[in-house]
Amino acid sequence: MLVSFVTVMSAQAQVTLHDKASQKVDLGFGVEQSEFLSTVAATTISGEELQQTSAISLADALYGKLLGLNVFQKGGFVGDEDRGATLNIRGYQTWSEKEILILVDGYERPIDRLTVEEVESVTVLKDAAAVALLGHEAINGAILVKTKRGHLGKTQIKVGYSHKFTFDPEFADMLSGYEYASALNRARANDGLSPAYIQQELDLFKTGTDPHFYPDVNWKDKAFRNRGSEDRVNLSVFGGNDKVRYYTLMDYTGSRGLLKDTKQKEYDSQLKYSKANIRSNVDFSLSSTTNMSVNVLGIFMETSQPNDVDANGAAWYVYKTPASAFPYQTSSGIWGGERSLWRCQRRGKDPGFRIYENPPASVVGRCQAGPGSEFLGKRTECFCERGL
Repeated sequence: MLVSFVTVMSAQAQVTLHDKASQKVDLGFGVEQSEFLSTVAATTISGEELQQTSAISLADALYGKLLGLNVFQKGGFVGDEDRGATLNIRGYQTWSEKEILILVDGYERPIDRLTVEEVESVTVLKDAAAVALLGHEAINGAILVKTKRGHLGKTQIKVGYSHKFTFDPEFADMLSGYEYASALNRARANDGLSPAYIQQELDLFKTGTDPHFYPDVNWKDKAFRNRGSEDRVNLSVFGGNDKVRYYTLMDYTGSRGLLKDTKQKEYDSQLKYSKANIRSNVDFSLSSTTNMSVNVLGIFMETSQPNDVDANGAAWYVYKTPASAFPYQTSSGIWGGERSLWRCQRRGKDPGFRIYENPPASVVGRCQAGPGSEFLGKRTECFCERGL
């Protein structure tokens, strides 16, 4: 008896064709062209895609999202006026004017303070054919931003909330007070000079038995906490009929920074950023041939930061102030260090100067004690050498 087995295998594949004829490219001034017929170099991203990022501004949300658009994010506090990302399209095209043209609903506007929630789409125009309608001002390319508008239908209400944690910046491993003093001695030896610290003093740095005169301070832990936070809440109302269509948005962002122990009796010098965007876009159909659009945007912003140092300055002070420079605070609560200048002299050389700041004291804006105070009476000078 002959037995045969027949196995039938089938596979199905689904292919979705992109209908380029139905896709439009925005070229500015209300001119749109079919992707199928257009030869311009342009890329568009929708607002829904941008909302998948945690960025609180449109400029930061564009990072890595559009082909040909280079976005360089700046460091620092989100509330700084010039913190917004730097943009260019396919690199710089001229040596003089390097700015790209940015249009929001047809008008030249900055996008650093726009929220992602209010954006319908962003189009990047990258070549000469794409920016032909915009003239010489778009020689370096252009970004066209469309904000959301109302549409036919019943009134809809949308509410959103998000919470974000921010973490302290990465720092290089710092030398301890003992390591710094030992390195200073080696540097002086390389220059043929006598040691700045004798062995007994090095032992005091190492054991920490005299923290006022021979301190070992981890300035990073004293100045920064582990994390900050950021909250966003927004409310939008949109709808309309054949005569009037409307879109209204209220968006609030609140950010609290990473500085440590900033709350004082009189004030709080913590990095804070509060911003509210209120937008209303209304479209009127006055007749079969006449339409009118009204766009209103209000931005209310409040920032708070230390008086004596900016967001980057606190980190810079951590790097430039040695662990052995002076104590964090005395037992009576006096800040260590001198506010303006810590005098340094080279043995056998001309007097020199090095600025040392107490990072936590600079953050809260408190006066710092100088040479001759209760804990600096023994050593009123340090030594700056070329070998270190």
